[in-house]
Amino acid sequence: MDRIRKIHLVAACGTGMGTLACMLKQMGYEVTGSDQHVYPPMSDFLAASDIHLFNGFDPAHLDHSPDLVIIGNAVTRDNPEASAVLDRQIPYLSMPQAVNRFVAADKKIILVTGTHGKTTTAAMMAHILMKAGLDPGFMIGGILKDYQSGFRIGNGEYLVIEGDEYDTAFFDKGPKFMHYDPFITIMTGVEFDHADIFRDLDHVKSVFAKLAAKVADTRCVIACKDSPHLMDILADLSAEPIFYGTGGDWTYADLVQADHRTRARIRGPESDYEIETRLPGHHNLMNFLACAAAAHTSGIPTDTVKQAMASFSGVRRRQDVRGVKHGITVMDDFAHHPSAVAATIRAVKPFYHPGRVIAVFEPRTNTSMRRFFQDTYPAAFTDADMVCICNPAVKKTIPENERFSPEKLVSDINALGVEAHHFPDTTGLLSFLPSRLISRDLVLIMSNGGFDNIHTRLLDTIQRSIKERHMTQNDLKVEWHAGFSVDVAEIDTHQKKMFDLFNELIDLKQNKAEPKAIANVITEINDYGKLYFATEEKILKKREYPDRDIHARYHRRFVRNALTLRREITEDVNNLSLEAIVSLRDWLIEHIQTYDSMYVPFLRIHRYVEGVSKKQ
Repeated sequence: MDRIRKIHLVAACGTGMGTLACMLKQMGYEVTGSDQHVYPPMSDFLAASDIHLFNGFDPAHLDHSPDLVIIGNAVTRDNPEASAVLDRQIPYLSMPQAVNRFVAADKKIILVTGTHGKTTTAAMMAHILMKAGLDPGFMIGGILKDYQSGFRIGNGEYLVIEGDEYDTAFFDKGPKFMHYDPFITIMTGVEFDHADIFRDLDHVKSVFAKLAAKVADTRCVIACKDSPHLMDILADLSAEPIFYGTGGDWTYADLVQADHRTRARIRGPESDYEIETRLPGHHNLMNFLACAAAAHTSGIPTDTVKQAMASFSGVRRRQDVRGVKHGITVMDDFAHHPSAVAATIRAVKPFYHPGRVIAVFEPRTNTSMRRFFQDTYPAAFTDADMVCICNPAVKKTIPENERFSPEKLVSDINALGVEAHHFPDTTGLLSFLPSRLISRDLVLIMSNGGFDNIHTRLLDTIQRSIKERHMTQNDLKVEWHAGFSVDVAEIDTHQKKMFDLFNELIDLKQNKAEPKAIANVITEINDYGKLYFATEEKILKKREYPDRDIHARYHRRFVRNALTLRREITEDVNNLSLEAIVSLRDWLIEHIQTYDSMYVPFLRIHRYVEGVSKKQ
């Protein structure tokens, strides 16, 4: 291996393998790679680094006689290229062995491990080290927006590595993180995942326990105290880790989320300071606490840490806004485990209120395509306003009794009072979703894969859909014919009156009327809205209708959002735009069309009529 010049990577499009390939290329090696599934963004990233990528696996890809082959853990012994490597006796290494050989030698490794949060935590840590002027290297399973890369060679003493518990290679079934000798080990928490290699939760805990036993006595361990399974693992260690989270050495308080910023007070040993970050949610603050503890251990000044967090832009595919069309935001996120799905939805929701959060999910991982989380997933989506579940684009041979059912997930989510829909593919989803979207909506797309390039396709489809809507609308004003009275004439009266007022409001705005006249009409809309709510409450108390409990959530959620929007308009009469008026009205139309009722989406009139008819 002393005269290595040409290196070939088998399964090069994996996050870790692709990152390593680019690092080796930057170090001056001739690098090629191959993979069965060549798709963006990693294939684009490799191409941008001038790395030739073969599509598929073939022994012919080795005909250029590489000096070394690095074999990824997605490859089996039967892989044609791997078999050819063995037959031709070409020297080979696993990915972590190659990292140690080429990248990590003589470095102080900060190893970030855990079921969730590894990528973001490692990225934060690398950014803090960069802002401290320590010139770190890093190797992270995501693209850091501030550096447009997931890796950096670095001339400093620190190297940040995202450590994976997944197995190393077909010739080494131990976890990848066991290959490293870390200076600081961050453990973000432990849950069951990777069902293709771990039997159960105890099996997962056993590999983390081996890592803890390896490093605890001689190295610094920073661990999340809010992870009960991790606390079980660490209970018998002779050395005490540094804990963060509830009751830990490092905690946060006074959380404020506003203006697309998160603010909180950080408290730790000899530390008490405020931070501000553009990252949303509790889980990102927990990630930061781990970095705050590591920075303190490394002697990085508090002011540097604060500045780093204020400037940290995050990681692609972690709450990553891919585009905004006509006020509709499309966001990409890597979440796939139920805990991560729930945390992500909960984190982004305050930043897009009073708009809706539409969660689009592809259960694509080896674990999520099996039944392990069939009964856990539904509750993860309860903070969403609508959910779209799409069958995964990749196919795996899984026995029927072990296979995850997207259809059952949709049924269970609906039973919890959240509107959910199932689609066999992205084509069906894209035919359905754009026409249901309105200004201020957030479409949160969650998958650990390319998801059939749905992000770009959805943005393009939204653009076309909006244009078509405008082309078929001769005027901004619309008439509303309720027709859903169900012997409650007041409902129809209030609905029609509010639409008449919206049209009047549009006329006033187009004719540049005085703010007072506009304010009077908005007040009337509010008044009729209150009458409508009061009328509906009377119906709720006096009548029975199907699925009452299921649809009650729709009522509470929509009433809250509609009242907030109208209050915003009322408070800003002078700067009220025509677009805002039409946006609010279109939002109401959307709910009327979807749920047969204006402000009360849970009252599905056709079901109510059927119920009454049967009783008669």
